[in-house]
Amino acid sequence: MLKRCTVTCLFLGLSACVLSCAQVQVPDAAGGSGGSGGAGGPAGTGGAGGDEAGCATNFDCAEEEYCFSASCGGLGTCELRPDDCPLNVAFVCGCDGTTYDNACEASVAGVRIAAAGECVCETNDECIEEEYCEGESCEGPGTCELRPLSCQVIFAPVCGCDGNTYDNECLAETAGVRIEAEGPCPCTDNSPCETDEYCAADGCGVEGTCVDRPTVCPLILAPVCGCDNNTYSNSCAAQSAGVNVQSDNECPE
Repeated sequence: MLKRCTVTCLFLGLSACVLSCAQVQVPDAAGGSGGSGGAGGPAGTGGAGGDEAGCATNFDCAEEEYCFSASCGGLGTCELRPDDCPLNVAFVCGCDGTTYDNACEASVAGVRIAAAGECVCETNDECIEEEYCEGESCEGPGTCELRPLSCQVIFAPVCGCDGNTYDNECLAETAGVRIEAEGPCPCTDNSPCETDEYCAADGCGVEGTCVDRPTVCPLILAPVCGCDNNTYSNSCAAQSAGVNVQSDNECPE
């Protein structure tokens, strides 16, 4: 409220002036009279640090914390991430499907623990790109293991669970393939072999192994009958064509 005053003068021979004042309501800057302020609502709980209601994900916690819980789902509490961890190995499976050396390492990564021991996988899709699902058999559960970055140049063939023969076990692991058996994979025709190989076998329609086709053959005439019923000048010529020999003579007409 402000006081506003005015002066009124009358000129009737003698000047007479009258001072009059009145209280005046002054409008606020918004143009309207201010209403009474409402009671403020309760202060919102900050995401960082969590609250009594718990956290659902790490985004509900401060940067140096993670949302800890004894299970992979449900609400947890914001706990500080460890600064360092012991070097002992006691594998735990994180709720992100990754195996950690110990529970402390999982906490540093901000990951809850699903179970003690290494994570179990069925296929390579359940592992990160640098790993593959290693197992003792072609089917069934395995564990995610790192793929080798390099392999020794040794020839010790193994048969992969994908039906392909690898020069050694390390090369199969690099390809992310479990090993079915030691030695080359068996074949009954040329279909599983590379284009420069053929399914070498002692006869027709029996199990063999993929081997390289000869690229150079001697110029000798020792006719053989191939399993395709064609006559070849010698066994090397038949092998070069990717054909096994059924008899050491010309094919009958």
